[in-house]
Amino acid sequence: MTTGLRQTIRLWILAIACLGAIPAQAQRLSLTDIQNQIAASITCPAALPGQPRYVDKGDGTICDSATGLVWEKKLACADTTNPRCVDNRYTWSASSPYMAPTGSLHSDFLARLNYLNGGLTFWPLSLCFLKHCDWRLPTAEELRSIINVEYPDCTASPCIDPIFGPTFRGHYWSSSTNGDSQFVTTIDFSIGSLGGAFKGVPLGARAVRGGR
Repeated sequence: MTTGLRQTIRLWILAIACLGAIPAQAQRLSLTDIQNQIAASITCPAALPGQPRYVDKGDGTICDSATGLVWEKKLACADTTNPRCVDNRYTWSASSPYMAPTGSLHSDFLARLNYLNGGLTFWPLSLCFLKHCDWRLPTAEELRSIINVEYPDCTASPCIDPIFGPTFRGHYWSSSTNGDSQFVTTIDFSIGSLGGAFKGVPLGARAVRGGR
């Protein structure tokens, strides 16, 4: 069973479980949102021969036909309330011992994309970025997969296809952490290499969803 199919099944199970707990009018709105989300969940098919790997969908996302991942496209803006602004920096943990996911990476960046408050997603789903409330941090390998040319062969900075939009020349957070470790694997797009960072420092972030 593919990742996309499992996500679709989980979404339907969640919808069925929730419908009995909300008013009929809200149910209709929610069902519409759910249907839109399911219809849009298979949006990054494998490329046919001769077609490009990356496709700009024109809605603020990039489709990677090699992995099935849909990536957030960053923007050249200076607005700390907009999670898509490329210059915004986020911390993984907010306080000592800097292990728990309490930093702005989770409480601000992902929370804004997924319209979260106290860990719960509000209805309707249309309030989430592009009506999807499953935006997440990429794993280290997923983030590594979009390096254009890996170190030491990278000759341009940042080492990423320009189709992804503006990219901070430095480290980006991944979701790859070792249990309760204070450190997380990062990707340095300035030179195209893996790295690591202490959870209390502010770094760049790019969200992703889907995958095969």
